Amino acid sequence: MILLGIPGSGKSLAAKQAARRLGVPLICADWGGLISPILGQSEENVRNLLQVAEASSPSILFFDDFDKAFSTADLSQENGSEKRIAGYLLTWLQEHRSKVFTIVTCNRIVQLPPELKRRFNWKFNVDLPHEGSRYGIFRCI
Repeated sequence: MILLGIPGSGKSLAAKQAARRLGVPLICADWGGLISPILGQSEENVRNLLQVAEASSPSILFFDDFDKAFSTADLSQENGSEKRIAGYLLTWLQEHRSKVFTIVTCNRIVQLPPELKRRFNWKFNVDLPHEGSRYGIFRCI
């Protein structure tokens, strides 16, 4: 699932609430912790993250600001590490059979490579809540 919207619209909160309501672990992917200047380490970090998510299933794997991990929507223009990470994620999203539900948030979906966008069946726009909805949000948290 892709949650689209401007910063502060509640995308991350929605992902956290989904895990809480379903009573499943939320595995948060931290791009800063995943990306490494050491050759091959970023890819290994992503593999380890996906293994943790699968071992914790049923679970929700949550990538916040997913679009910021890719400098361009064209994978052929990405650097080697970004290209390998995207390739690994593409394969995993297509082939995994574990009970891991993946939620990503994006501010700019145009930044995502089309190959990645196609792996997500659901895309929702999350707008700023109007005054009436804010009360309901506070009740949930």
